[in-house]
Amino acid sequence: QVSDIPIIQVFAEATALPAFPFIFARFDGVLGMGYPSQAIDGITPVFDRILSQQILKEDVFSVYYSRNAPLKPGGEIIFGGSDPAYYTGDFHYLNVSKSGYWQISMKGVSVGAEILFCKEGCSVAIDTGASYVTGPAGPISVLMKAIGAAEMAEGEYVVDCDQVPQLPNISFHLGGKIYVLSGSAYILRQSQYGEDICVVAFSGMDIPPPTGPLWILGASFIGHYYTKFDRRNNRIGFATAR
Repeated sequence: QVSDIPIIQVFAEATALPAFPFIFARFDGVLGMGYPSQAIDGITPVFDRILSQQILKEDVFSVYYSRNAPLKPGGEIIFGGSDPAYYTGDFHYLNVSKSGYWQISMKGVSVGAEILFCKEGCSVAIDTGASYVTGPAGPISVLMKAIGAAEMAEGEYVVDCDQVPQLPNISFHLGGKIYVLSGSAYILRQSQYGEDICVVAFSGMDIPPPTGPLWILGASFIGHYYTKFDRRNNRIGFATAR
């Protein structure tokens, strides 16, 4: 049951998992919200079960992630609408370019005022299950050098915490609008062995064709841009998160 909506749902149960990364996980499972084409063995996904009951005001779901971890709630998902308590202004919509993932077209990635990547256009998936912004390994490596980040572990980059206020904005050009992440927006301050470290919420991953190459905008982006996923109109809407 989702809120007061009864659902008969087939799901998979994992009986054995590797220790890493699940030993650190604070979640009980994964709720897939992609298109039915992504479902394993043709199983009808949860949201499609809800849509089949024709009880929602809108065939959408909307996601908010808190940017302040100690605050409750840590986030919110709304089925059938959006929650104005968590965003300001109007939604800006972009059409889904390829159903399966929630995938749209991007016209560039800027560091400061200069477009460095995706100048000829590229694809980007909006993924509530991803923590970071992910891009092809080559461009991400160049991006990390551009902001002065050092590789702490494979694919994990850090910056000097004192330098965070001086970090350049990183911007994503989507549908004629520019979505900006300031330095403080893409840095995760963590404590390790009694010292603060500042982790860059970007990672490199080469996704092979036909799915890739692909950029992914995860929680570090969605935390700043309240996101509405519209199945009826096959589009994604962004509004500035409160």
